Amino acid sequence: MTLSACTDAPDEVATFQHDFGTGGTLRAYAAAADGQRQADQVATRAYGTQTQSPRTPYLCVWRDTGPGRFRAAGGAPTELFLTCVFGSDAWTPPPNLLQEAEARARRDEAVLRAQWRRNGSSWPLTRLEVEIHRGTNPDPDARFRSVHFEDELAAVTLRESEIAFPASAKDPVRFRIVASLPRRRNRGEPVSAPAVALTIAGTAQPMPDWMNY
Repeated sequence: MTLSACTDAPDEVATFQHDFGTGGTLRAYAAAADGQRQADQVATRAYGTQTQSPRTPYLCVWRDTGPGRFRAAGGAPTELFLTCVFGSDAWTPPPNLLQEAEARARRDEAVLRAQWRRNGSSWPLTRLEVEIHRGTNPDPDARFRSVHFEDELAAVTLRESEIAFPASAKDPVRFRIVASLPRRRNRGEPVSAPAVALTIAGTAQPMPDWMNY
């Protein structure tokens, strides 16, 4: 998960394969800082913190969201939240927030959010969300959203759910999810067609301290 010395392009770390619409494969890349952009200036004014935007928004990171995340000492997480954004290439947005939003509205993107919670020696999946945006498709239905928490996961056909849990907050994790997800736009709503087949796999690095998220 380093930058290539030859091309200065971030390494590919994860892929998102789907059959929504015409289907396809989208990719995520290693997180690398891109300096200050307008989003970072806004964050600094609002919160007084110095952050940096990633060079490409298409990345895959995890963080500990359990009660122990504020402990002074290290240790294995009790709850692991994985978030990945995928795109067609390692695109770098313009620095202006409005220009970035306009450009991203025209791009194919996907988002994965997943969470596991430690229960003794097991790590059950407690949250699975997927969004797919076909910005290159003018069809108003070219957006898919599937949200499932806790008992709602019973509606998901989960063929594989593998993750190598880290020993500390500094370790990367490897994961693989193969599933068929029905549409559920928001938590608590009923599911509906279509069901989208997905294979999402790769490596997530710990969320860097510098990242503006």
